Formats: sequence, C-alpha cells, structure tokens
Amino acid sequence: MLNIKICYGKSADELVKYIDEHGFKRLFIIASLRAWENSEISEILAKNTRSIQIEIFTDFSSNPKFEHIKLACAAAQKFSADLVIGLGGGTPLDIAKAVRIFTGLSEDEAKASILSSSSLPAVKFPLVAIPTTAGSGSEATHFAVIYLEGKKYSLAGPELIPDLSLVDGAYLYDMPASIAASCAMDALCQAMESYWAVGATDESQEYALSAIKILVPNIKPAILESSKAAYRQLALASNLAGQAINISKTTAPHAFSYYLTSHHNVPHGHAVSLCFPAVALCNENAEKTYIESHQLKTRFDVLFQMVGVININEFIAWFEDLVLCIGLETDLKKLGFDPDLEMDDFINSVNLERLK
Repeated sequence: MLNIKICYGKSADELVKYIDEHGFKRLFIIASLRAWENSEISEILAKNTRSIQIEIFTDFSSNPKFEHIKLACAAAQKFSADLVIGLGGGTPLDIAKAVRIFTGLSEDEAKASILSSSSLPAVKFPLVAIPTTAGSGSEATHFAVIYLEGKKYSLAGPELIPDLSLVDGAYLYDMPASIAASCAMDALCQAMESYWAVGATDESQEYALSAIKILVPNIKPAILESSKAAYRQLALASNLAGQAINISKTTAPHAFSYYLTSHHNVPHGHAVSLCFPAVALCNENAEKTYIESHQLKTRFDVLFQMVGVININEFIAWFEDLVLCIGLETDLKKLGFDPDLEMDDFINSVNLERLK
C-alpha cells in the first residue's frame, strides 16, 4: 500500500488541522459546484484559519478532460498555489491529481506524458482529496483518468497518490439518487473485480471483501430510502474498494465501460454495471486462466455466498435486479447504443492495459 493518510469523519476539522500544521497559505480547490456549495469547508476555513487565500476552480464538466486540466493548471500556477484540494466526485479528484504533476509543463509536454504512460512528471503541490460521492475511491488510489481528444487514458504512479484523504459520509446525503446509484455500482463493481482480478493479493482481497460486506446491505437503503446511516457506510465501502483496486487494479468491466461513457454519456458506474454481468459469466466459466481453476472457483463461491446465491446464473440475476431496483436503465438502445452498428467500435475502444 502506498503512503497515504486517510481520516474518516469530520473532514473540515481535519483539513484545518492539516493546513495549520504545514503552514499552507494559498489553497487551490478543484470542486464541483454542488460539492462546494453544500460543504461546510468554506465556512470552517474562514472561521478557523488566518492569512490564507483560496481560489476555487469549477470550470469542468463530467469526466476529467485534458482541456479542463490545462485550464486548472494555468489557474493554479497564476495563483501561486501551495496546496491543491480536490473536492467532489471522481472528476475533480482526478483533475486535482493531474494538476499536481502537470502544472508548469507546456501543453505538448503534458500530452507527451499522457501518451507515453511511463514515468510521470514530478509533484508540484501537496494534495488533499475529499470525496463527496461514494464510487470511484480515487482518494485512495495512485490512478487518474484523463480524456484526451475523446480517448480515455489511465495514468498510474506514486505521484498521483494524495497526501491526505478525508472521507466524510455526511457529504453524500444530498446526492441525486441517479448519481448515488451510479457511484454505488462503481464501488461494488470495483470491489468484486478486485477480488477476482489476476493481480489480487491477500491484502487487496481483504479490502475488497470488507467493501462488499458493507455495500450489499446498504446500497438499497441509501438510494431508495435516503438513509444517512447507509450513506455513511457507502462512503467507507467506496474507500475500501479504492484501496483494493489500488493494489489489484480493475478488470474487464471497467475496461469496456469507457466507450459508453465517452460516446453516450452514460455515467461511469452505470456503464461499468452494464458490462459486469457478461464478464462475470465469462470469468466463472473460464477453462484457461491466469488464476488456477480451483482458486477461481473458490473466489466465485465466496462472492455467491456474500450475496446469498448458489451459482453464476443466480449471481447475475441478483446483480441485474439490484441495478434495476436502484433505478438504472439496462436497455442499451434506450441509452443510445446500437450493438448492430457500434459493436466493432465498442470492442476496439477497450484499454488493453486495463483489460489484461
């Protein structure tokens, strides 16, 4: 596990403490408007810290696009930031990760680094990650997603791991149900993918199973009943799932999902959930695998037991029922995807690094 400090609950108080301890004066905050307006951070910073200046960057849309990262880097440099804070869902957190390494680079240098996906530029700022959704787990990983010219790229390296992650379930309470549902499925898929991944370790499997154990009984109460207790549990589970994939990486459902997001604006977790059942069936039936067949069977048996089913068909039915129950569309054509016309593009779009 990479070096990262994770604090649960009372995130604003922990942020003030961190700022005071390190003497930061110029805070560059990358935040979704909803997250910034609904958080107590601005009020608490104003009351408890002195002689600090804050610049808020909200000029981005869903999914971390290079053009938005370029604007954020320019703004951070002009502001002379000494601390970067990502506040919101996976998009502002990933943009914040990109800002800490690409600020000060030319556009060509930044693009070359993204395209090479080898060593990353040096860290320019300390980074605090404060998630206000429960899905990506980005606050606990050394990964970042960037969309460049319509294509999705995955960056990975210790430079991207936040110095401090503040996980506070209170920020989830006002999430729209559709966003909450997509995020919850992202966390669940990440945890289950991590558990069956070829890169899984004993440590990552422990994180993954802990996340699944929390997610299974809490997704419906959170989404359908707006249960605050359930939302707090989802925040914890999402972070655990992030710690799991930080070790194992995700697998084929994630690799295939990005086409649906980039071409049809299907939210990320929703898109992953559409790809998950077919991959689960393929993996469970695999005859040749990088995982010993008995070990793979054991992993699926554990997953079956955790959701209360006895075979792969019941598992897929359980999963698809959950997706429908929390209000996510499962008809691809209603989402704008035509398999007869787009299947070749869909397959060719896959990220082979993540797929393997």
